[in-house]
Amino acid sequence: MKRSLISVAAMVLLVGAAMMLVGCEEEPPLPVDDVMPGDATVEMRNEMFEPSSVTISAGETVTWVNEDPVIHNVVGDNFSSGNIGEGGTFSHTFDEPGVYEYTCTIHPGMDGTVVVE
Repeated sequence: MKRSLISVAAMVLLVGAAMMLVGCEEEPPLPVDDVMPGDATVEMRNEMFEPSSVTISAGETVTWVNEDPVIHNVVGDNFSSGNIGEGGTFSHTFDEPGVYEYTCTIHPGMDGTVVVE
């Protein structure tokens, strides 16, 4: 009986630990197919932003998708993605008209522009 209680207690601890680990996982990247119509997608490929410039309307969203096997980031004056691994995404909604320049601070010369009308 004592062994059964110890076995049950061990199982409860293992299940609890597994549930905590599952809760700590990062959310999966947003599939490119989930980008809303009218919004823009920019791929990070060959250490370049493709396209390097996009034009959207105020209130629309740009989604960057890392297609490279290396980490990139997207850093502008009022937004920053943090590190984005292969297959990862970052989205930002631009509410105000203007020209927004951004860069990957990890790879010099990897720059882009969002024009918001």
